[in-house]
Amino acid sequence: MNPDSSTSSASDRRGTKLFWQIALPVFLLLLVTAVLYRPAAGFDFLTYDDQRFIVNDPVIQQLDWESLKTIFLEPYAFTWYPVARLSAALDILVFGHDASGHHLVSVALHFLNAAALFLVLTLIGQRLLVARPATMSPVLPALLVSVLFAVHPQHVEAVSWLVQRKELLASLFSLIAIAVYLTGRPVLSTFILGVAMLSKPTAIMVPVLLLLLGFAMVEPGERRFAGLAKLALGLSGAFLLSVCVALLVLINTDKVVGMNEAFPLLTRVVLYANNAMHGISGFVTLRAGSFHQPIPSYVTSGSWLGGLSVVLLALLLLIAAGLLASRQLSVRVAATGFLFYIAALLPTGGIKLFGNYAFGDRYLYLSSIGLYLALFVVVLQLMCRYRATAARHAITALVVLWLCAAFLLSSKALPRWTNTWTLWADNVERHPDSVLVNYSLGHYYMEKGDLVRALGHFAVTMRSESETFRIEPRVGSALFSAEIYCSLDQGEAAIDVLEIIPEVGGDLSQVDNLMSSLKFSGYDACHEVVRRWRNSAVEQPRGGT
Repeated sequence: MNPDSSTSSASDRRGTKLFWQIALPVFLLLLVTAVLYRPAAGFDFLTYDDQRFIVNDPVIQQLDWESLKTIFLEPYAFTWYPVARLSAALDILVFGHDASGHHLVSVALHFLNAAALFLVLTLIGQRLLVARPATMSPVLPALLVSVLFAVHPQHVEAVSWLVQRKELLASLFSLIAIAVYLTGRPVLSTFILGVAMLSKPTAIMVPVLLLLLGFAMVEPGERRFAGLAKLALGLSGAFLLSVCVALLVLINTDKVVGMNEAFPLLTRVVLYANNAMHGISGFVTLRAGSFHQPIPSYVTSGSWLGGLSVVLLALLLLIAAGLLASRQLSVRVAATGFLFYIAALLPTGGIKLFGNYAFGDRYLYLSSIGLYLALFVVVLQLMCRYRATAARHAITALVVLWLCAAFLLSSKALPRWTNTWTLWADNVERHPDSVLVNYSLGHYYMEKGDLVRALGHFAVTMRSESETFRIEPRVGSALFSAEIYCSLDQGEAAIDVLEIIPEVGGDLSQVDNLMSSLKFSGYDACHEVVRRWRNSAVEQPRGGT
């Protein structure tokens, strides 16, 4: 037998195996992602945050040494996402203010996330199949779960909203760090994890996943303590990095005006439990949340429904923690995935609120990796247990049907992200009484010159009985409405809407800015009417809620 032909044959077999196990699955992920998100090329910048953080950020409009120093050393609008900000600067350098190019980059990053997830799941699957027959492969289960990640409706928000580029980058570098860690290079993994944290600090929870994965991989026995000690030492750098980034974030966001003061800690814990359960149910039922999800009334009212979320989450946590002690590696890894999901939601799940909203699907982009890991273990074990052709095909068919449903639902969710109007119109249809949604849509119509519709949404904002803790949108609606009425020479109507400011406990000094604007615009008569009302309102006792 010719040795050269034998070597060539072995090389051909390795090339064929590489194609089927890596190249073909990655190509399928690219194809599915491209087909689903092809409408994104026609999406626009949103007036909500896209304009502020991309179009109107003066630092990233021209990329040079000074702007690079500013990007990495100085926070912007009380946020510090240097890698994500650098990404936006590179987009502007290449595409300018052509939104389609920015969106296509986000779609490409989403594909890379799906491919990186496929790699991580394959590596973990190989560990799980060590004692299995050589014919068993984790590639098909890893591909199916990665396709679900690529087409799941919960990820449409993070991919379609340009300012959420930070979610895509943090997740991508986190997955790469996990893959590198699984190949036995903890120092390089820590460095890559640092890049993930500089993309978005929520990646500070990824070391928890690495620790849990390492714990799960160490088999119970006499030498387990030594293995865990070595594991903790190897991850010490990653945890130290997480602490440093967390402190930087707390310092830079200390001045952010959010809703933390409006709710006691217990209420925010209930909100966190509700959001965590909401994410799990949406993951299973393929439900995409709304852009701005108002805080449910049962969370703030102390209803038993809020307590039920806490009880269910606590029960699931206890079960998952107990499963970590299982003698089956697959059970321990599945429990690890669920526990990481819960831990990764801690920074953004509601215990500390960074904005005027309850929750958003964008916060599930990184944290849901834990759920995909748990799902992968389940699918892999089912395929291993039912190796008969008919049973295996039935399991695959069921998963494929689930994927098709996810693809269709994501296709339906995508059009709402076309532009600012489609986004807010969808949200006001979902939450017709929401203060924040109506205020934002009213402001949009005001900028477009549709004053009648603007007044209608501002009126809903001022008089809505929901979200009574929101004072700023009500005050803003009153000021904008008064400005519109003055432009229409309806001074008395302007005074009627301004009355809402003392009623809700707003700051009357904000009326001074309105008066300056009226004077500048030449509305002298209305300016005088507002001035007299302002002086009389100061002398009267203020209301409040």
